[in-house]
Amino acid sequence: MPDFDSVPSDRGDTLADGQLVSPLLVGAWALRHRIVFTPETTGLAMDGLPSAALATFHGERTTAGGLVISEPACVTSGMGQAVPGLHDVEQANAWRAVTLAIQASSGIAIARLRWPGRAPRDGAGFEAALEGYRRSAEYALDAGFDGVELEEVEAGPGTPVAREERASFLVESVETLAAIWEAERVGVRLAPAGASWPSRALLNRLEQAAVAFVHLHANADLVPGVRAAFAGRLLVSGIDDATRGLRLGADLIGLDQLALADAHWIARRVG
Repeated sequence: MPDFDSVPSDRGDTLADGQLVSPLLVGAWALRHRIVFTPETTGLAMDGLPSAALATFHGERTTAGGLVISEPACVTSGMGQAVPGLHDVEQANAWRAVTLAIQASSGIAIARLRWPGRAPRDGAGFEAALEGYRRSAEYALDAGFDGVELEEVEAGPGTPVAREERASFLVESVETLAAIWEAERVGVRLAPAGASWPSRALLNRLEQAAVAFVHLHANADLVPGVRAAFAGRLLVSGIDDATRGLRLGADLIGLDQLALADAHWIARRVG
């Protein structure tokens, strides 16, 4: 189990900006504030299943009307037993304890779906990945989640042709999830790769798809460019200065390690 007490519990007053505690409509959800809990892998899964401790961990850090994006849930095997999966009935049943813990505090529970490894490179690989996303999206529904976030599979920028294939695969993955959840309940966490990705063309396609939000992690410098190309809701996480993120154009600020040591950190900020 990780040592949560060793994680710093404050970063000064950068989160005191009034905009963070103002309401916002994001996709299908009416949020009471703009702070999103976006944890990374906690190590609290057991044998690939979310544990009671994982449910408590998420529930304690939930606030009324707040968005909670779960730690990554694998859509197929391959990430080890310490990473929870969401690709069979047993896993879906175990995740239900997490969604109940979040919803007991009137929070909104989003399943973050991860494909293990690098992006597929051929037709068979694409089909397997899409089937994995489809299956996990259905199990997320069974588990009681309120929506899903597609985590883009990491890949190098490659050639223009490769980038186009990557964009097409991502959009097709979004469409697969939206067929089950509707686009207003689907978010997309991008994996930027150099100055050429995400491309304006991809962002335009995501806007046309009417996804609930686009999520950038630890890439504050990319926010202005993404904001210029994407008019939908933009979530930025993994940055030290939330006020700067808002000033650059983010609508939502995601917190991960900051909230781990102090379960009530977010609640104190939103009042």
